[in-house]
Amino acid sequence: MSTIPLPQCDSCDRNLRNPHIRELSDRQRRFLEAYRQGPTIAPASRLAGINRATVYRWLADFRFADAMRAASVEFYQEHRARVIAEEAARRRWREEREQLHRPMRCYYLALARAARRR
Repeated sequence: MSTIPLPQCDSCDRNLRNPHIRELSDRQRRFLEAYRQGPTIAPASRLAGINRATVYRWLADFRFADAMRAASVEFYQEHRARVIAEEAARRRWREEREQLHRPMRCYYLALARAARRR
């Protein structure tokens, strides 16, 4: 048996897309933007002017659920980076403060040791 070579088709990739699949609506995008600020459904829906029951109904759509998960991950990554930066700044401040107060502590420690020896 010989195989018949199939002709190349340039439009196959374009035709694989389902025309019934819709993109996210403006209301959904507005909710996701509010959800990125704080990943809680009730306040984000209030901020976006959408009933939270609508958001729970939208969660049945896998694209919206994925976008919501991505917004949540983005929020937590930004929040984690901010917390790490604040901790580093706090640590630097403590080290600077320690360096500033160290001579004074050493002086008073030396006085206490001298008084003990007497």
